[in-house]
Amino acid sequence: MSGAALSGTALSRSPQIVVIDASMALAWLFERQQPQDIEQANRLLGACGESPWWVPSLWHLEVANALLVAED
Repeated sequence: MSGAALSGTALSRSPQIVVIDASMALAWLFERQQPQDIEQANRLLGACGESPWWVPSLWHLEVANALLVAED
């Protein structure tokens, strides 16, 4: 069945998986300048227990690099 053939109801019943990239995780640690960045990060953090989370395979390296750069 193609995505076009699925109704909105069928899609809403699909399990939602949240993908957290390094920039989103770092938004929780570092102060953001843009109000929309702050709002998006806080909304995602607030939904923490509602959906399964997934991070890309290089996530830990990206976060470690950002923390090292921020340390300077």
